Amino acid sequence: MFSESIAKIEGFLKDNLEGFTIVSDYMDLDKYKQNGNLLFVNIDSADFGKNDLNTDCGSFTGYAIDIYCVNRNDTVQNLEMKMLADSESVCALLKNSEKIPASMDILCKKVDFYRYAEANRNIFVSKISTVFSILESFN
Repeated sequence: MFSESIAKIEGFLKDNLEGFTIVSDYMDLDKYKQNGNLLFVNIDSADFGKNDLNTDCGSFTGYAIDIYCVNRNDTVQNLEMKMLADSESVCALLKNSEKIPASMDILCKKVDFYRYAEANRNIFVSKISTVFSILESFN
């Protein structure tokens, strides 16, 4: 169940975010040194619940997921602009109800910005905290 749901979430992001490389691993800035728009998708927890809005819809599992946008190796001004633009692109997708599948609901909770990640002035990171609710079964 967990692996399948995470694959759905990563597939949704890959299908709808052009120009980003989705990394199914924890953010390791020493391991992943490539330039470009890297997105790390990390599951924090799963919450099992019932959809209170419509009991005919079935059970949902809510996945607390952090999405990290990493930019590196550019001027501080460009990194700042890229960090903000990438965060905006991801948040816009997460709030676009037309692109979200009917079996999924997404809550974008907050965005944290980390300039000079790991004390390196060439790495800027934003963390987008989300909850993806996936319809797991029907009643």
